[in-house]
Amino acid sequence: MKNKKLAVVVVAINVLFFAALVAVYAAGFSKSDVVGVAQVPAAIAQNPQAVHKIFLPAVGIKPNNVYGIEMTSMSGGGGLDIIAEAGTHWARRPAIWWPDVESTEGVRNWNVASIQMFEAEFKLAAAKGLQVILVVRGTPTWAQKIAGYGCGPIKDTKLSRFADFMYDLVKRYSVAPYNVMYYQLTNEPDITPGDVYEDKNSLRGCWGDQNQVNFGGEYYANMLKVTYPRIKQANPEAQVILGGLLLPCDPRILPVGTGIGCNFNAQLRHANFLNGILVNGGKNYFDGVAIHAYDWYTLGSPYNEYSYAAWGSTSQTNGPSFIKKLDYVNSVLAAHSVTGKYVMATEVGLLCNCGTEDRHQRAAAVYAAQLYPSAIISGLKNMTWFRSLDGGAFNVGMLNNDLTPRYAYHAFKASRNLLGDASYLHPLTTSDFGNVSGVKGNAFSARGRTVWTIYSTASTSRLITLSKMPTAVYDLYGNPITVSSSRQVNLTSPDRLFIYVEYAP
Repeated sequence: MKNKKLAVVVVAINVLFFAALVAVYAAGFSKSDVVGVAQVPAAIAQNPQAVHKIFLPAVGIKPNNVYGIEMTSMSGGGGLDIIAEAGTHWARRPAIWWPDVESTEGVRNWNVASIQMFEAEFKLAAAKGLQVILVVRGTPTWAQKIAGYGCGPIKDTKLSRFADFMYDLVKRYSVAPYNVMYYQLTNEPDITPGDVYEDKNSLRGCWGDQNQVNFGGEYYANMLKVTYPRIKQANPEAQVILGGLLLPCDPRILPVGTGIGCNFNAQLRHANFLNGILVNGGKNYFDGVAIHAYDWYTLGSPYNEYSYAAWGSTSQTNGPSFIKKLDYVNSVLAAHSVTGKYVMATEVGLLCNCGTEDRHQRAAAVYAAQLYPSAIISGLKNMTWFRSLDGGAFNVGMLNNDLTPRYAYHAFKASRNLLGDASYLHPLTTSDFGNVSGVKGNAFSARGRTVWTIYSTASTSRLITLSKMPTAVYDLYGNPITVSSSRQVNLTSPDRLFIYVEYAP
């Protein structure tokens, strides 16, 4: 009886979590990208340089790495300068709204205020050397398959109109001074119009069809078949990205309703959206797949503890939930013999419905430190933190709205400087850190040195003994740690739950 009660509670949490994700878009991430007000963490407010005084941005090394951040505005006022200074390579921007350009069929106006604003941003990002992932979204009234839903699918008779629009868009933005080469077609199309509640012009895609076994993925493939060739005609190098799949639950976890995985049978169909694209012959009409993968932090938990029950994912087992989502996506691609596609995680972050609590912000830093090495190991092309400035209920921004950095920003910056161009070598063995339980690690090659990442999954401190004397050791913010002659380091909460160990060639 106790286990049944626990299962009911976890199922309820899963339902609330999915509803909260919907709510955060509705409340905090609207078409206009209005952001909320937040407070700077006290420690950073008192000494904003303290946690990143060791490292400066890499000079003379062309960034080519997974490090990305979604921008609320690619401008000085939106934090572009400080985000670029952290060394990000990717800047994702939910930007072009098709109805703004072509409210009247066949008449395109690129001079409207919203488009002019975005064009100014693209220029600024290009000047900073950032690779923009441009999200194109929205369906004009005259092209809506589902009347009234600007976030929904396009009529089959108007798909060619969208393809023509994309041809013009890519012709315009894939060259200087904009240099945008990555185009995500809609955002989270694998949800239904009903999932966006009253926000019919939601940032989310709402192409999903609950009445279809593959949730409407086949129809999305119809759009790709018409649009992809036109994009390649505009610029053969332009990249077409499947629209940021939400994948709300793991359909492989059965039986349904056991507390992890999908909560009810109908929800199983969400994850079939990608399968529908491939069943309908869509594999030759995209270059990469984008997934969204968040984790959940519970206030009061250890800083290094997080989970996502709908994917059976925990920090103590697999780590960030994107790892399980990536495994699922790869399995679907393999089932259809699809090769040569890359995967991006274009929205990631640590959610907590706990206001501006300092504890959540510190936990987000631990999460960020673990996240990016995991992305390198997993072979992702991109990992984009959601997002630069704060907004909505979960306080997920790397910066406060006054542009002061949060802990996650400093962790991101240290990771980028130590591992930004790294290649993965191998996992560490327990003998590398003294056979201590509750500790994991990996080895990377970065700029002629070997860098180990070592992190604790335990709820209490762990005293490790390194197998050889390092050149340097840093905490998750890049601050140096003094190592004793006995090569011992204490993995303590919160700043030393994740460390970097550097060895000379």
